[in-house]
Amino acid sequence: MRKILITSKVYDDSFDLLKKDFELIIPETGNFTNDELIEKIVDCEVLLSMFTIKIGSDVLSAAPKLKMVSNFGVGFNNIDMKYADELGIVVTNTPDPVTEPTAELAFGLMHSLCRRIVELDRDIRIKDKIKWGLMQNIGSTMTNKTLGIIGFGRIEI
Repeated sequence: MRKILITSKVYDDSFDLLKKDFELIIPETGNFTNDELIEKIVDCEVLLSMFTIKIGSDVLSAAPKLKMVSNFGVGFNNIDMKYADELGIVVTNTPDPVTEPTAELAFGLMHSLCRRIVELDRDIRIKDKIKWGLMQNIGSTMTNKTLGIIGFGRIEI
């Protein structure tokens, strides 16, 4: 059976469709170390790498059967692209799934800043730090504010 090496433990049911046709090599918890990747990638045709895991020439050269590296995230800065190209390994990424969540996070951070959510949460957890009073902990609204946006489009690294 063909093998896929997955660098990090993710949701248990994430790869149910692949399990029918491939042997999946997934860490029980956390991430494989670089040494573990080198040891386990030998017979793999595909590597699914999380964007936080460095995939250098040492990992790529240990995988004579490797045909593809699919990076779970935007960009390729964690992968030795030049060496992968020399070896004829296709490298892909997944930019689309993070576009909406990133926009939502940006909106949430703006809202949190205006309403002082993080600041006041931190203060209330420190005994006697919070100042109680009618006007002491008021934030501001986002109504009638001007938002400057630098750059449009997808996240790029």
